[in-house]
Amino acid sequence: MLRLFKRLRSISWIGEIVSAAISAPWSIIVSAGLGLGAAAWAWISSQPALWIAIAALLTFTAGIWAWNGVSWARNQKRPPSARISFDYSYGLALDSIQLGMDDTKEDAAFQIGLNLRNATSGALKYHVEEFDVILNNRTIANPIFTNKGTVIPRDSRPVFYYPPFDKRTLQELRPRAEGILKYTILYGHPESAYVRKAKKRLRLSVRLDHSPGVAYVIESESDEGLF
Repeated sequence: MLRLFKRLRSISWIGEIVSAAISAPWSIIVSAGLGLGAAAWAWISSQPALWIAIAALLTFTAGIWAWNGVSWARNQKRPPSARISFDYSYGLALDSIQLGMDDTKEDAAFQIGLNLRNATSGALKYHVEEFDVILNNRTIANPIFTNKGTVIPRDSRPVFYYPPFDKRTLQELRPRAEGILKYTILYGHPESAYVRKAKKRLRLSVRLDHSPGVAYVIESESDEGLF
């Protein structure tokens, strides 16, 4: 029984060592291996114990510095997602809501769009995941978008449009309509995965008479990282 207990105890120690090796940073593991290799070489060369210790310590330190230097250079060339997410936070701004109206068109009498702005220090790509407009309980059941997003150069202000409402809807809503606009947009660096999600819900007041326009109040908004 005592022998079995000692065997299990030794196995648990092996498990702890393996677990520690897996969870430890690779820079430490590799540098420790290099340090042990240097110590073994010094020992084989019959060097004094002090020199063996110095060789192991210097090699371990050099390995750490080299690994971190390579990692830094790689991250400078291609920043990690967490850093991009931080740099791009709140970078896709909503400047205003745009309203276009032409009551001579049967299928496209009026249209609502988002006046977006790239507020980051570089180019930005975005993808519209959700975009709904409801005016006096009227909406487009299955909106079809020409595209769901594109790349925006720095400080550019594109307009992303909701599909147009027809003339019949315009006549039913005139002269004014109240409603809701909500959207969810993913965005990030053009050469990386999407790292941010911007969400807004707006309360709309739309004027559809001879002086068309739209006013809005933000009911809720968020801009969160995806990593």
